[in-house]
Amino acid sequence: MAFGKDEYLYIKAGFRIPVSEILWRFNPSGGPGGQHANRSNTRVEAELDLTQLEVNQEVKNLLLKRLGENVRVVEDSTRSQTRNRKKATHRLEKIIIDALKIDKKRKPTNPTRSSNEKRLEDKKRRGLLKAGRKPPELRKDHYSKLVRKTIKVAPIFWTSEEVKSYFSPTLASAT
Repeated sequence: MAFGKDEYLYIKAGFRIPVSEILWRFNPSGGPGGQHANRSNTRVEAELDLTQLEVNQEVKNLLLKRLGENVRVVEDSTRSQTRNRKKATHRLEKIIIDALKIDKKRKPTNPTRSSNEKRLEDKKRRGLLKAGRKPPELRKDHYSKLVRKTIKVAPIFWTSEEVKSYFSPTLASAT
């Protein structure tokens, strides 16, 4: 792939960007590799100024909104400058294509019967799990009889008739 004035980034039908509008910078890639890595400018920085593009204003506004004024790609994965340039142009194409995609709006739908049944079953199972963690509750009437029989004292909230009915066998046997 030659990077002359006749090369383009093909974004979509009727929309292409000349490669000549890309600002290129080359540096040594660094890292291990000995003399080749230290002396060769294989690291590629490709920068595209979106404000200078001559495209439809609507497309330009969408790109500026989603990507900002500049798109910058750095590539240093290979030891060859031309391969890194190719990878950088492909990444620029992909970034711009993805920025121009307009997602469809979600059409809301009603939940299905099976999803509702599953949700209710999960709710019931979760409730039973939580209920199993609680200590067992004693019935109020059973608990109050236990307390009354052990201490033989009437609780404060009893009415006078309840006191008489409870202690009547004791009172009757005492007389």
